[in-house]
Amino acid sequence: MENPEPRAYFDCLVQLHYVMCRTGEAYMNLAEAYLLKHDVTNAVKALNATRVKHGKIAPSTATTEEAAWADYIRERRVEMANENGDIYFSYLRWGKYGGYANHGREAGDIIYDLDRPVYKMEISRDRSQMLVNQLTLLGSAQRQFTTKRYLFPIAQSFLDKREAYDLDHQQNEGW
Repeated sequence: MENPEPRAYFDCLVQLHYVMCRTGEAYMNLAEAYLLKHDVTNAVKALNATRVKHGKIAPSTATTEEAAWADYIRERRVEMANENGDIYFSYLRWGKYGGYANHGREAGDIIYDLDRPVYKMEISRDRSQMLVNQLTLLGSAQRQFTTKRYLFPIAQSFLDKREAYDLDHQQNEGW
């Protein structure tokens, strides 16, 4: 919209355009919803909408739930690579689902991808060389995911206020 009327904010001469949801993200969410319903055909169809159009790669031909989850997780990591925090919170969600979403582990178990070393890839400017190396910054090589990480700790000041009103005041498990 070149000249939106009425303007979103009074006396604002800037044309405001907010991205509420990217198409790629919507397709990723749709694919995940179908996978949770065990509808592999429609999940792969939604997944391929981003693979083929955005990635310009061959469509997924997954026919099993396991293969569809593997393709979906890979595609989400690629499609949402620069979205702040998406992959971390996706891992938390998938860990809660369990099964193929978390490498065959039980629902709520330790998240496979967050409980192993982190690797980075560097590509030279002329794209003639590549290096894959383990990331060791800030002790990331020794990181260990525990199930307490599914929830953040509740601030003690909040718990103290709840106690004053005689409300249940339990800290999240593990904290």
